[in-house]
Amino acid sequence: MVLCSFTVPVQTIVNHFVDRLKASVPDGVMVVDSAKVPVLKFVYHSFPVDIVLVSVVAPSAPSETEMLSNDFLDRIVIESRGNVNGIRTVLQIRRLVPTPLPVFSVVLKAVKLWARARRVYGHLFTYPNGVALAIMVSRVCQVCPSSQISDLFKFFFKFYFSWFSKTDHIYPVYITPSLATGQQRYAGMPSSFDPTNPRCQEDVLPVINPAFPYVNACHTVGKSGLRCFYMELSRAHSILLQETDSLAVRSLMQPIELSAIPFFLLVHVPCYCRGLAECEWNLKLWKGFVESKFRF
Repeated sequence: MVLCSFTVPVQTIVNHFVDRLKASVPDGVMVVDSAKVPVLKFVYHSFPVDIVLVSVVAPSAPSETEMLSNDFLDRIVIESRGNVNGIRTVLQIRRLVPTPLPVFSVVLKAVKLWARARRVYGHLFTYPNGVALAIMVSRVCQVCPSSQISDLFKFFFKFYFSWFSKTDHIYPVYITPSLATGQQRYAGMPSSFDPTNPRCQEDVLPVINPAFPYVNACHTVGKSGLRCFYMELSRAHSILLQETDSLAVRSLMQPIELSAIPFFLLVHVPCYCRGLAECEWNLKLWKGFVESKFRF
């Protein structure tokens, strides 16, 4: 996240960053201004990087405590208020998780590795994304405050195998003391998740962001995605119950063999865009839509 003075238009900062990054980013920078939260996307030394911009009324950079305060939102320009949710979520997770941060990080990386290997990762594919998995791991650390990485990793699958067993009605997963806010809605930001709201009840997998406003990090997860995710949770839980540690990890992380799937669909998507970066972004959206309908 990049903080800038409210006196400087966000578009000016975007243009400045793009020009500065061109020299060090050979593959170019993609400006996604059509997304809910405008973002600069690029790859640096094989690592994907996202940069969001925030216009703030402040004489200096705020501290972590200041950013966690809801009063901080009043100092953010309305158009960029949604951009602070990411950093506020990270800070809230660090504050609310009792497990040592290095232990939490390793467990989260292991869970992400499993989800990627088993192809049940990413909101474009109607599966939990990285933020949702971080919240889920955080809840596991709260329920089982252990400093043993292996214990927390195993408990993750045991806990959510049981929690998600009622696929017709899954209770919200959250790490805050409650979902009651007592706060009015801030302009430029979505409403908080309310379990009594009929629209919120339509979400099949409620994993609630710990930073106000409390939005569902899994609002894009559909019934087919949830079913596949639960199947993989069940498989992992069964493996960890039956096998020894070394064999369990090897079986758990075994990638899905695409050759075992006998049916393939060729989809031709014509793309008319202003540039290569925009074309690639549109194709990724179509790719996510198509893959969300099938089990790859």
